[in-house]
Amino acid sequence: MQNVKKHWILILGQALLLLVLTTAPAMAQSGGRPGTFGIGLGSGTNVSGLSLKQHAGPTAIQGNIGCYGDGFDSYSCGGIGLSLDLLYNMPTFFQHEVLNLAWNAGFGGGLGLHSEKINLAAAFVLGFEINLNIIPIDLVVEWRPRLNIISDVDFDPIGFTGHVRIYLY
Repeated sequence: MQNVKKHWILILGQALLLLVLTTAPAMAQSGGRPGTFGIGLGSGTNVSGLSLKQHAGPTAIQGNIGCYGDGFDSYSCGGIGLSLDLLYNMPTFFQHEVLNLAWNAGFGGGLGLHSEKINLAAAFVLGFEINLNIIPIDLVVEWRPRLNIISDVDFDPIGFTGHVRIYLY
C-alpha cells in the first residue's frame, strides 16, 4: 500500500513540475522580492548551513553549503555538502508596504561527502516566501520531495526546508 502511495505522490509531483515549467515564463515576475542577492542561513537538498540566492529576472539560483545530513540525520553534521536549485519566481499574490507574500517552484540537487561516501540527490522545490520590505529579508519554507540517486537509492516525498536571508543589494 505504501508503494502505491509513493507512486501517486511521485506522479502528482511530476505533473506539478511539468505545469510549473510550462507556465512559468508567462506567469513569472521578479516584483515583490526584497533584492537581487541574499545571504543567510537555510537548508537545501540534504544540506544545512550558509544559504545564498541570486534573482535574475523571472528565475533565481539558490545554493546552500554546509553540513551534510540524510533522512533522519538531516539535522546532524555527518560531512560537508552543497545543494543548488533553479527556481522560477511566480507572481506575488499579496503586496503591502510592510511585506509581500510570494511563491516559487523549481528543481535542484544536492551533493554530500561523508564517511568515505558520496551521496547525490535530486529534488523538486515548491517554496512559500514572506518578503519583508522594511528590512530586505526573506523568510522561506519549502516542500522538497527528494530522490537519493547515489549511493543509497531512496525516495522521500515529505521533505521540508527553510531559509532566512538578508538582501545586500
